[in-house]
Amino acid sequence: MHKLRPTLWRTCRVLANEKRLQLLYALFEKGEQCVFELAGEVSISEAHASIHLRALNSRGLIRQRRSKMRVLYSTEANIEVASAKPLLEALHICHSQNIPTRFLLKQATAFTHPRRIEIIQNIPPSGIAKDLLKEKTCISFSALSRHLGKLTTRGFVRGGKNIYFKKMPPDALSKALMQLVAKTE
Repeated sequence: MHKLRPTLWRTCRVLANEKRLQLLYALFEKGEQCVFELAGEVSISEAHASIHLRALNSRGLIRQRRSKMRVLYSTEANIEVASAKPLLEALHICHSQNIPTRFLLKQATAFTHPRRIEIIQNIPPSGIAKDLLKEKTCISFSALSRHLGKLTTRGFVRGGKNIYFKKMPPDALSKALMQLVAKTE
């Protein structure tokens, strides 16, 4: 079996899907379940549930095991995937705090592009001018503006007078994402 090495931005793309988050929530609530049960929980076909579960499994966020003729899924982080455990724990906390799925989807989309991770990594605690950030990241002004806009509307960056600062949103998922971005190479 090949070793999983998912990138954070691709993992965020997997998480930025309402049905996948609903599947995770169903597993948080009821524990280990098969595709048929999960499909019923989130009102999708078994084929679609299977596709979504494969995506979550490929990111190390769930575990599957065979029991006779059924495949059972549970929320268990793959230890080979560094981002899996903190993300799964954060999502579990958000679920227990009833944080709306729409909000979590929005937060996950903040890091669905590798450039946004690079931007956050290049903003020092003291802040940075947009010109210098452009120079450090080699991202065009128009693309940099779009990415900064997305990071700003999701609460990860604040800007004023052309200086940008990192900002920590209060929810568990956003905190986990920021910590993982700091560790990403």
